[in-house]
Amino acid sequence: MPGGSSSRTVVMAPVATEREENTVRFVEQLTGGGPVRVRRSVGGLIVAGLVVAVAIAIGGAFGRSINGVGALVWMASTVVLLLALRGEPRWSLTLALATLVTLVLSFVVEPTDIETAVPGFAIGGAAIALIARRSVAWAFVVPALWLPVHLLTAVIPAIIRASSGGEASVRTDPPPTAAVVPLTMILSAGIAGWAINWLRNRRTTRRTVTAQEA
Repeated sequence: MPGGSSSRTVVMAPVATEREENTVRFVEQLTGGGPVRVRRSVGGLIVAGLVVAVAIAIGGAFGRSINGVGALVWMASTVVLLLALRGEPRWSLTLALATLVTLVLSFVVEPTDIETAVPGFAIGGAAIALIARRSVAWAFVVPALWLPVHLLTAVIPAIIRASSGGEASVRTDPPPTAAVVPLTMILSAGIAGWAINWLRNRRTTRRTVTAQEA
């Protein structure tokens, strides 16, 4: 049966290659290029959001340990995403603007409030997508930076306050929707970035068609 096995391999290889090329082409259109690392980093952010959701839903010591895992995945995905975009034009400027937007959102959006998280991160993702070449990829940078910015603006001051003998803030039970807020931040920014990218491509296509007709 060696001949039959070899024949099947020869027939299937082109099909698999064509499917892989189509997948890469689709992801490139969606993210604006750099599909492999961008796709992995965005996937990592979504996984991190799911892990955090499970951790919040479970609660207790076990939930906190799972939450730590989710935070590590989130931070690692953020680093990979920024490295994947490192060769972009105006990388430093776009990153600075994304950091500024995330900083504003960290003060405006409560980590447990889904009603402000959805419009807040959708607007933030869309704003960065408007000035970035890879709209969707840069839109995901806003929620990606949220965790490190949140740690700097909320958690660290609380630790300093507690270590200096100050009064800790009163913790209340989060609303039922609190578990999905981190994931909502990621998806809201990404969908908004995708919408900007779609509108931009549509406008470019119309201009091209108009120019050809003229």
